[in-house]
Amino acid sequence: MGSSGGVAVVLAIGTANPPYCVNQVDYPDFYFRITKTDPNSPLKDKFRRICEKSGIKKRYMHLTEDIINQNPNLVIYKAPSFDARREILVTQVRIDMPTADHKLANLIGLKSSVQRFMIYQQGCFAAGTALRLTKDLAGNNAGA
Repeated sequence: MGSSGGVAVVLAIGTANPPYCVNQVDYPDFYFRITKTDPNSPLKDKFRRICEKSGIKKRYMHLTEDIINQNPNLVIYKAPSFDARREILVTQVRIDMPTADHKLANLIGLKSSVQRFMIYQQGCFAAGTALRLTKDLAGNNAGA
């Protein structure tokens, strides 16, 4: 309970997945193919075992084999790839200024006095961060 005297409750959770999907059972082959790593390496067997035990069924990603083939520095250790990564981010993830959350707030008429927060570049970790921040905001602000 926060100072508002209420309890924060999650009413809904949504998901958004990138369009490209690789089944976990195929991921070791995919990874070793795109990184041009020896497919007969003992590391591949170890990687396959890790993938099998992970409990993950599907991997969603923005990077397709075509994108990686067009930008080989993405999979070369310590190769310069900042410009390619930024271009992919802008076109695939649609990062823009002003940010999407700001545009959405304006579209739905959200008052500027409403507290909000941005979470960028955290991948899957963002979900836990968003839930913690949301609970704090809702639990400590009456009527939130």
